[in-house]
Amino acid sequence: MAWWEKYLTDIEFRLDEELAAHRAEYKAWCAVSLNRQQRRFYLTQVAARLASPLYGNMLTYHQAKRWIAGNLEERVHKGILERYEANKVADEAKRIEEEWAK
Repeated sequence: MAWWEKYLTDIEFRLDEELAAHRAEYKAWCAVSLNRQQRRFYLTQVAARLASPLYGNMLTYHQAKRWIAGNLEERVHKGILERYEANKVADEAKRIEEEWAK
């Protein structure tokens, strides 16, 4: 069976393919947007599209939102905090170096 034929006739296959694509789209957006509010808004848009008649109403909006984001939002937030902490440590080290240089 050709990929397109399987995509058009096998709902589970289509859902797996679309979920992977929508998750990748959202992940790419999160990589460039550090604004939590923007990420959440974008997630609502991507989830609404996946849960729409365009994709055959294969799942609900809330299921789509949960499956697309997974724990991605938590990982992005953790990554932001880690970068913040690293910058804070670097700033403190620079301040101490400057004091010793005096």
